[in-house]
Amino acid sequence: MPFIIKIAATGAGLYSAWLWYLSSKVEIIPIWAKHGQIEPPGAGSASNTGWIIGILEASGEAAKHNKRAALWTAVSILLGVLGSWVQ
Repeated sequence: MPFIIKIAATGAGLYSAWLWYLSSKVEIIPIWAKHGQIEPPGAGSASNTGWIIGILEASGEAAKHNKRAALWTAVSILLGVLGSWVQ
């Protein structure tokens, strides 16, 4: 039984590491690029707005990955502690 718990802890830890990795690879894409335009709109303020929206969307996506990774890290730690107690 402790072996199965330790395997589950390892799996949860690897999954959380994968989520941390995904979080670090989120790219900032300006809003005009998402909608098919190659170049930013003419006005400088419109260009800045597109980048700001891209930053907000990317940070939201990274935050979702971070939240899930933190949860899976906690699961991994709890399973590791449980596996050492069960021995």
